[in-house]
Amino acid sequence: MSARIDDLYERVVAGSGARGDGLVMHMDEDKVARGLHSGPVDVLRLLIVDEHQMVSEALAGRLSVAPGLWVAGCATTSDPRLPDKAHWLRPDVIIIDVEPLGFAVGEVLQRLAAAWPPAHVVVVSSGRNIGQAVAAARSGAAAWVSKYQGADDLETVVRGVCSGRSWFPPGNAR
Repeated sequence: MSARIDDLYERVVAGSGARGDGLVMHMDEDKVARGLHSGPVDVLRLLIVDEHQMVSEALAGRLSVAPGLWVAGCATTSDPRLPDKAHWLRPDVIIIDVEPLGFAVGEVLQRLAAAWPPAHVVVVSSGRNIGQAVAAARSGAAAWVSKYQGADDLETVVRGVCSGRSWFPPGNAR
């Protein structure tokens, strides 16, 4: 790394609460990746959103070891600055648990899409609420993944939505 290491990182303070809601984001990852490899590296940037910090951290730990995936950040669904975080982190994919959102699924997904339009949204849920699935699809979600599926399935879906595919299980399409 160069002597400009301090220039490569920016501390974005998203809150100073007891939960440590601060973000650290890498500002020049494209330049760094090109400098350390023989050519450009295609890395998918992920933002993981779940109401339970332990769940998002566990999922981040699992997905961050997958080749070509980089967890840019984690957030909670109740964070009022969630759209700002999506804009700051510039994710390729936002993985979000919609159960805590109730009837606000469409509104929250639309705010995320407005904050960072290039992001693909992958909804995860342990519920089978058809209304939430329809609201998510109408609000631009590219996929719906059950939390009963494995992380390998989620990884496949994440890569697929970035290739223009969508995924809504047949059980949700009644």
